[in-house]
Amino acid sequence: MSRTANADVPILRPLPKDCASIVDLIGVGDKSSAPINFSRSAGRGFKVPHHWVKGSCVVIIDLVDGKDDTMKLSEIAFTAALVSSICVGRPGHLDMGGSDLAGPRMSMKVVVAGRQKKVLEIGRGGNSSLSSGHETD
Repeated sequence: MSRTANADVPILRPLPKDCASIVDLIGVGDKSSAPINFSRSAGRGFKVPHHWVKGSCVVIIDLVDGKDDTMKLSEIAFTAALVSSICVGRPGHLDMGGSDLAGPRMSMKVVVAGRQKKVLEIGRGGNSSLSSGHETD
């Protein structure tokens, strides 16, 4: 991880292209700044766990304690951008991803991982362990 002179403040790099597309999908639009209820129960808001896949990047969200919580998609997008900038593959490095918490209660785990294209294609046949989500083109 790149750091400034102050070890607690990360130096942000440009986001990998595929991860930037997902961050834009999550954090841009009319609904991104409105509070949304997140739940593991169907019919009680945005169902988690959920994932987004774009090319060589995947973003996964899930509630840490399983209890419903309310937050903005923009908060999740910000956390995904931060993790992507710090932890997802850079040329010549082995950074493959990371995770952090989002939301007012820090109850949403946001995982970002860079994936090889061939590995991504294996999951398209229904063999993915991810429970719900969608791929973007």
